[in-house]
Amino acid sequence: MLASVALSLSLLGAAGADAGVVDAPEWCAPAQARLAALSGVDVATDATHADDIDALLSALPEAIGTRARDDQGRSGRRSSAVESAAAAVAFACRASVVGDPRVDARALLADPRFAGTRNDEDVLDRLLDRAMRLLEALLASEGMQIFADNTRAIYLTTLLLLVVFVGVRLFRNSRSAQALRAEAGNAGVERARGRA
Repeated sequence: MLASVALSLSLLGAAGADAGVVDAPEWCAPAQARLAALSGVDVATDATHADDIDALLSALPEAIGTRARDDQGRSGRRSSAVESAAAAVAFACRASVVGDPRVDARALLADPRFAGTRNDEDVLDRLLDRAMRLLEALLASEGMQIFADNTRAIYLTTLLLLVVFVGVRLFRNSRSAQALRAEAGNAGVERARGRA
């Protein structure tokens, strides 16, 4: 938690500690005007506003407009495109106030949800946490990524070695069985000779 606070402090500190307002992008005003024109319209049933919807999607940045058109195509409803566009406009077009990051950090540290360690945390919990971090570091390591890339080759090589091992063992066992059968035949002749 403290690492996230330190990261936010460094990011916001790099941007400047003075309070200010971050302006919305320039495409917001036309998009908001197009959304206002569609505010009371049931676009799912009213097909007369198709041009207004196309104008709204054209007012958005290309990536957002494409995503909104894709949403419309998946569900077959024009209202899906308008809902996607409205969500994008609501998210990107509000002016946000950037304050002093130290105040935000103090507020986060004072929040009871981020009070630090649990009261009942013991040595076992810390050891398990350290073991999980080591396991995570191992799984994210470059060696593990190389292993994951070469898993098929390792599997097929192991399978080939297993087949060769089993084949050699079967071949040896069959030769031993032939030798025992040959000896067993001679032993029967010797018994018959002894009886005679």
